[in-house]
This record gives sequence, structure tokens and C-alpha cells, in this order.
Amino acid sequence: MAKRNLKDELERLEGVAKVELRGGEEKEILVEIDKGRLLANQVSITEVATSLENANITYPAGTIKEEKHEYLVKTVGEFQSIDDIANLSFSKVDNNINHVLSTKRVKNREQETGDKIIFLKDIAEVKEALKDRKGYSRCNGSENISVGIYQQSGSNLINLSKAVQRKLKDIKEKIPEDVDIKITSDQSDFIKESLANLYSNGIQGILLSFILLYFFMKSFIASTIINIAIPVALCSTLSFMYFGDISINTMSLGGLTVGIGMVIDNSNVVLENILMQFHRLKSIPKKERIYRATSSLLAPIMSSTLTTLAIFIPFVFVAGMIGQLFKQLALTISFSLVSSIFTALFLVPRLALTADLSKQSITACMDAINKYFTPPFKKVLDYKIGKIMSMTFIYTIVGVICFALIPKAFMPKVDERRFTLNIIMPPDTPLEATNAATKRIEKLISQYPEINDISVSVGSTGDDSGVAAIESLGTYQSRIVGRLHKEGISTDELVADISNEIRKFNIKGLETEFMTQQGLFGSGVGAASGLMIEIRGSDLSILKQASDGIRDIMEKMPQFYGIKLDPPDEVPELRLTIDRERASLFGLSTQDISAMTLAAIKGYVATKLKRKDDEMDVRVRMRPEDRDKLSKVMEMTAYSQWGMTIQLKQIAQANFVKTLPSIKRIEGERTYLLSANVKGNFAKAVQEIQTILDARYNNENVHCVISGEMLAMKEALSQVSFALGLGVIIIFMVLASEFESLFQPIIVMTAVPLGVVGAAFVLFVTGQSINSISMLGFIMLVGNVVNISILLVDRFNIMYDEELKKLTAIVRTF
Repeated sequence: MAKRNLKDELERLEGVAKVELRGGEEKEILVEIDKGRLLANQVSITEVATSLENANITYPAGTIKEEKHEYLVKTVGEFQSIDDIANLSFSKVDNNINHVLSTKRVKNREQETGDKIIFLKDIAEVKEALKDRKGYSRCNGSENISVGIYQQSGSNLINLSKAVQRKLKDIKEKIPEDVDIKITSDQSDFIKESLANLYSNGIQGILLSFILLYFFMKSFIASTIINIAIPVALCSTLSFMYFGDISINTMSLGGLTVGIGMVIDNSNVVLENILMQFHRLKSIPKKERIYRATSSLLAPIMSSTLTTLAIFIPFVFVAGMIGQLFKQLALTISFSLVSSIFTALFLVPRLALTADLSKQSITACMDAINKYFTPPFKKVLDYKIGKIMSMTFIYTIVGVICFALIPKAFMPKVDERRFTLNIIMPPDTPLEATNAATKRIEKLISQYPEINDISVSVGSTGDDSGVAAIESLGTYQSRIVGRLHKEGISTDELVADISNEIRKFNIKGLETEFMTQQGLFGSGVGAASGLMIEIRGSDLSILKQASDGIRDIMEKMPQFYGIKLDPPDEVPELRLTIDRERASLFGLSTQDISAMTLAAIKGYVATKLKRKDDEMDVRVRMRPEDRDKLSKVMEMTAYSQWGMTIQLKQIAQANFVKTLPSIKRIEGERTYLLSANVKGNFAKAVQEIQTILDARYNNENVHCVISGEMLAMKEALSQVSFALGLGVIIIFMVLASEFESLFQPIIVMTAVPLGVVGAAFVLFVTGQSINSISMLGFIMLVGNVVNISILLVDRFNIMYDEELKKLTAIVRTF
């Protein structure tokens, strides 16, 4: 039912790349071979599988032309029922069982030549059965069939989510009433929530800007002009985004938000100057006054905007994770800045020309500003240079100390109220034991009041594809996805408490790995665990000893949880070593023997039985009682092309060995990977474990490297530093060309470190971390500081040129 009504229907939707069913049980046609009968009739299990495959075909045979008609000829030999499979016959010609295999159904068991006819039902039981269970899928304690829907690259996830929900409503009308369809996870929810927040913040920002502009200008017309400029610049930016193939997402909308701020800044500066010139130059026409006011700001607006643009352009060329995350944001901001120039220099003056500016005043609120701001400002200007330098030095030192004490991370932690728990048992653990341990942990998690629902996958619960099935989880692995209510303790606190409770179970060989969903970025940057330690060397035994020692130390440290070692302990393996020389004497190849062993133990899907609009696998396999012990497996028989009977133990030797599931190498060195989640200050926890590694484990035999989020954070700092340095150089070049001086650009650039120090102090006071987003904020701050400084220096130059005293020019500038 799920295949026909869900999988097939959902795969037809536009934007769906794949639909995967997990859980439930499937039927198959099982051909269960009796080893005794197989031996008595001298038929091999591979012969049975090959005969089934060759017999179940429909093949075109060409066409027959008559005088007026032409007919297509097709040989139809597909199985129609289980009885057809059971009545499949084999014939032996001249005692050569591997010669010609007849699929003809006969009534007599003897042909006229005396050849022996063997029917499949003589050596096997053909029945309809359930496939061997490889996994379990549950939701809130009840077994279910889960459907995983994967989107095509480049498709719109939100539109896909809406299309799936519409299709599910139609599907519900076709399925039984007692079957419930529930969406347990939708990745578009976070995107929709983020977009809604950004839309809301954008609208609130526009309204707030209107209120602030009206508060300072006391002019409804002036506020309206600027707020008309905002949507025009926004539409222009969206046009650039369309032709630049940039989608609407969290990063690009963040760029639009920043761009709106620049539109307000530039438009406000132009409109204010227009009002000043309008009231000052009353003797000339209105159009000329507006032209002079706008043209006088052409250079400062262009330079200030270009310097801000210079901060973000380097991100387009930055490599690594930072470049991938912020490329669209940088381009969107760049488009917004370009749009803000044209809006401020063309649209605002044209709207001002239409409006009645005679009643508009620029002196509103100036009395309060002159009363409270001008006196302390003049007092600061009277300070001696030594006092100014001392205060600046103390301010900078305090900021640097705050910067050092601020916690650092790759991405800001956004609690999405969701976690994933990967459970790993020893690799030789059977499925039922893994399921029992998972049920125990599942029951523990469900007792927390913060838990909304739980989804569980044990082992491989996906679709098979013949013998080449890809298993997402082994029989010793399971995954629990928990979704939390919006209220309650944080996800990190809950996960840490669950981890401590799981340790009390003392389940031998159990390892857990928690992944907390940290919003769009946390789920996108890839690292399941925040901390990764690479333990490298050449001797695996020494590496294993060091890895176990480091894991024991970390388990005793409260800031680490969900510790996992990869690869895990050695696992027992039954290895069949084939004697090639003996096998070749009997005319058997390694491939023949391997195929026989696979068919006998795991079973071989030889063909499929078609039933109406469905297909069922036809699996050939030995009876359970003929393969439940090693001695019985070694007695499996093969037949050479000369009619000789050979047992597996005659040409192969069985040995139990212990081996690693895999050997990992990084930069040519054998490596153990130790991963862990971190609770609390990430940088401090990394520093503590690094001190232990340097003191105890880093030597000529073992080399420990901390990677994971720490590596990403270092890369982010390096890339952002590069972009910032390149941006500062470009800014200085733009300033030097504008002011035609080296001194005034230095004055402008001096404000940059002071602004950064102030931002660091605010982060310290508010308890925020330094991460990729806050570093982006630092860069935006640099652009805004330079922008404001350029306008102030340019205004000072204008005032000073009007033969005002320097102090008076500075005061009037501010």
C-alpha cells in the first residue's frame, strides 16, 4: 500500500529526487532448498538460481510479414504463479548437470532417452514468506513505515513541502481510515520560520525608521520620501539577484536587510542636505537648489558606499566554508549598495522636487541636541592630546581583554528544539539485541516532559535493490530523533542529562553520539560533533591504546558528552580462505564458490514474480536447519564440470579472526577519530584537552590533531581576517583618491579599531560568542564606521573651506 499510494505518487511531484520507504515488512517468494535432496539429486544451488533467472523471461523474436499484415512475435515464459516456480524442471544430459538446463514442464519424470528429470519442488519448498528483518522503524513507541522524501538539487524546498502536503491530502482519501499519515519532520519549517522572522524584522525596521525620521525631522513628507525609496531600492536589488541567479534564502534576505539600512542612510543624508540648501539659497530656483544640494554630496556618497562595498566584495572570492556561506550575502549587500546610490542620487531629489518643502524644517530636535550633546563635545575637544591618548589606550586594553574572554565558536547556537542520537553497539551485535538496547533508551527519553515525539530507526530499514542493497545502518546501529516542545530546558541541557542517564545503564560496548540541530547553519556545516581529535601514527596497537586513554580522560570531564571512537573495537570475523589450486583441479573458480556461499547463507534473489502492478523477489536459500552451524555450512556441495561432487571444506578453510571494520588514513597516516559534543565554553574546553594531549600523548609515536568545529573556526578566522585585510587596503586606496591626501584617510581608518573594540565590549557584557555571524557583523561595522567617518570628514572640509575656524567647523560638522 505504501509503495503504490505513497512512494509512486510522491515520486511524480516536481522537485522530488527520491522517495525512500523505511520500516514495515515485505513479502517475497522463498525457494528454501533441502540440502539432503539437493545432494541426492546432484544439483547445485547456483544451478537452481541460474535456472530460475533464465526461465522467467519474455523475449521478442522478430516479426512475421504476410500479404496484408505484419505480426510481432514474442516468446512469453514469465512465471504466473508460485506453482509455475515449483514445477520448474531440470534435465541431465549425459550426466553433465551443468550442460543444457531445460525449463520445459513435462508430465513424466523420464524422457525417452532415459535422462532424469528433476522438478524444483523435489528439492525445495516454494512458498510465500516475509523477508528477513533488517531493521525496525518506530514513532512514539509504535511501529510505522516512514517515508523519506529527498529534493532535487536546485529545487525550492518550501514549494516542495507545500506540494507534498497537498498530495498527502489527496492520498488520505484513497487509503483505509485506520491508517494515519503524520509529518514528523519537515526541514522547510526552519526556513519558513527564518523567512517569516526576516520579513517581520524588515517591516518593523521600515516602520521604526519612519518613526525615527519623523521624530528628528518633524516632517511627514520627508519621512514618506525616504520610505518610498526603500521599496524601490528593494525591487532593484531583487532584479539584480534574479539575473545573478541568487535565490531568496536566509543569507540573501539578511543582505537585503543590511541593504535597506544603507538606503535609509544615503537617502537621509541627501534629503537633509536638500532641505538645508532649500532654506539657505532662497534666491535661486527650487530645481537649482536641489541640484546643488545633491551634486555636492555626489563624491562623499559614492566614496562612502564604495568603501562599504569594498568590505563585502572580498567575500565573493573567499574559499572554504565561509566563502560558501556568505557569498550570496555579500553579493546581495553589494547589489543593495549599488541600488542605494541610484535611489539616493536620483529618486530622492526627484521626489523632493515634487513635494512642498517650504514648510519643512531641519531644525527640529536640534535644540535638545545642542543642549545635551554640544557642551560635553566641546569639553572633550579641550582635552590635551596626552589625555586623549591615555583614555584611548585604556579603552583599547579593556576591549582586548574582553575580546580574549569572549567564548568563541564556529556558528551561533540556535536551539531548534531537536536532537539526533546515534547508538552504536559492538559490530557483532545481532539486530534483536540492538533493538532491545534501543527500546531501553527510547523509554528513558520518552519520560522527559520536554519531549514532543520520538522517531526511531534500528538497523537498515530502507528498500533493497537485489543483492546490491545499500544499508544505511548496520544491525548494530540505531538512530533516535527527538523533537522537543517549545518550552522547557534547552536541548543541550536535555541531551547532556540523557547522556549521563544512559551511562548508568552500563550496557557493554554501547557508544552514543548526539547531534543537536543548531538551526540552518548547524545542520548544514556537517560536523555531527563539535570536537574531533585525530590520533595519528603508524602502529595501530599504540594508537588504540592512546585513543582509549584519551577517551577515558574525556569521559571524566563534565564538559564532554556523546564521546565516540572510530573505528570501534576489533570484531570477530569468520574468514573462508579458498585453496585456489584444489579448486582449479575440480574446475571451480573463486567466483563460483563465492556465489554458492552467498546463495546458501544470505540467499540470492534470482528473479521476480509479477503480480498485477506489483513484483515480489524470488529468493533462493538453504533451509535454516541446513545453515545454522559452521560445520553444516562447510558441508555445502558444489559440482565440477566433470560431474564430481565437492564439499566446501575440501577446497576452503574456515578461520575465526579479529579485524578492524576499517582503517582510516589522514595525510597518509593511520588514524583513530575521537569525536565528542561540548557543553559550555567551547574554546575553553578545547584548550583544556589540548593541554592534556600535549603533556601526555604527543610524542614520536602518536600525533594528536584537534579538528571538527575548532578547525572550521580557525579557518573562518583566517578567511575573515584575509577578507578584512583586503577590504581595508581597498578602502584606503578609495579614500586616498577621494581626499587626495594620506592624512585624512588615516584619520578615517583610526575610527575602525575603536569601533571594533566597542563591539567586543558589548558582546562581552551581553554574554554572546564570537562566531562567523558576529565576525560578519564586525565587518559590517567597519563599513559603517568608515561610511560615517567619510561623511564627517567631507563635511568638515566644506565647513573649513568656508573660512570658519577649525574648532567651529568641527562643532558644526557634528
